[in-house]
Amino acid sequence: MEKRTWVKVKSNFEALHRWKEADNFLKDYHRHIFYVDFSITVDHNDREIEFFELKKELKDFLRIKYQGKSIDMSCEMFAGEIIDFFRGKYPKRMYKCEVSEDGENSAVIECFG
Repeated sequence: MEKRTWVKVKSNFEALHRWKEADNFLKDYHRHIFYVDFSITVDHNDREIEFFELKKELKDFLRIKYQGKSIDMSCEMFAGEIIDFFRGKYPKRMYKCEVSEDGENSAVIECFG
């Protein structure tokens, strides 16, 4: 039986976003608290990646990139950018990122490699 060990951190950010192609209220900027769950595989069970450091990296990225901004991106796009950021820092792993609007509806991206 193959086992994989993951570490997971959570954070959130507030931003305005829109779906420009929508034919309803979604085409206008509207506010959400976006909740992020980010997971990454580790090679051993002795805290290879420290939770506190990983969460700080996530929080810093979210603050600089998105916090308080008006953005033309979906939850799927946010998740993809977050994974790309961590792929650059921790290459050749498995990644999973879930981004939700207000803790309700979410998108999940898994990336291998």
